[in-house]
Amino acid sequence: MDIVSSQYDASDFARDHQILIYRSVGGRPPQLEGNARWLVRKRVLTSYPGGARRIVLTAEHQNTLLNRRIIAYYQGTTYTVKEGAVDNIMKAVVRENFTAATDTNRNWTSSLLSVGVDLSAGPLTSKELSSSNVFEVLGDLA
Repeated sequence: MDIVSSQYDASDFARDHQILIYRSVGGRPPQLEGNARWLVRKRVLTSYPGGARRIVLTAEHQNTLLNRRIIAYYQGTTYTVKEGAVDNIMKAVVRENFTAATDTNRNWTSSLLSVGVDLSAGPLTSKELSSSNVFEVLGDLA
């Protein structure tokens, strides 16, 4: 994202600041692009003679949050041995590692991440998840 404006300062875009991009086509109401939030990873401020400024932001899709976390529970526990419908297991993994972790310092607010209700809509499976990357586990289950 490239911003040319004196209205903003680079400090307005801290690391992991959320950006929502809306797009309007043909005069229709704006829609959230890709139904996604983007997280600032890098920002570069360039100042030009005469006071003009340019801020270039590099951002990642919100799904990268899942790649930042491992399943940090001991082998053989209810947090690492999962049986049931695939969709329920996926939601349990996210809950137990992001929104309802046993270590509350690992919990993220619902403004960053929310988890839907269990529907038991997927096939039945079982999986051992200890010390695995959350994003990779979700990909394997999908």
